[in-house]
Amino acid sequence: MKNILKFILISTLSIGALYGLYVALNLYTGWYGYGYWKYRTGTTTIAESKKRNVFVKELHYKFVEPITIKDFYFKPYIERGYKFGMNNENETHTIKNSKCPYNLSFEWKNNPSVMKDKTKINNSISVFINKDDLNKIDSSDANWGYLGNPYLKDTIRVEYSDYNGNKTGIIKVW
Repeated sequence: MKNILKFILISTLSIGALYGLYVALNLYTGWYGYGYWKYRTGTTTIAESKKRNVFVKELHYKFVEPITIKDFYFKPYIERGYKFGMNNENETHTIKNSKCPYNLSFEWKNNPSVMKDKTKINNSISVFINKDDLNKIDSSDANWGYLGNPYLKDTIRVEYSDYNGNKTGIIKVW
């Protein structure tokens, strides 16, 4: 009987120690380890931008080269830049002390009502600012343009490509 109790106690403590080690490693390498709250981010849809209360305005746009992707949906917008909260990604802390507090963002996808595999909605299309127009925005990275004011100074061109990287069209945004 003593051996059974000793075995149960040692097993419980071992499982507890392993679980504690798992939690500690997860915190170190996961959310807290990476420090997601330290970095600027942005939304991928106007609905999310409005939900986070960072939406500023939609922009005008026009397709200037023929659309070769069936049921392509595109909408550019400006939002305030923000960071996640320290404890979770649902908290929103807008960026205030920056030369470029606004994001130039794009919502794009194939029309989800006609796509059977909804996991491939954005994976099949790449959208990026034309290299020659990067000087028309204040700053940028691979995903967003950063603006000092909530408007574009000049019309920019946005290119979009299919999943093979073949340029399929240009959109003017103002």
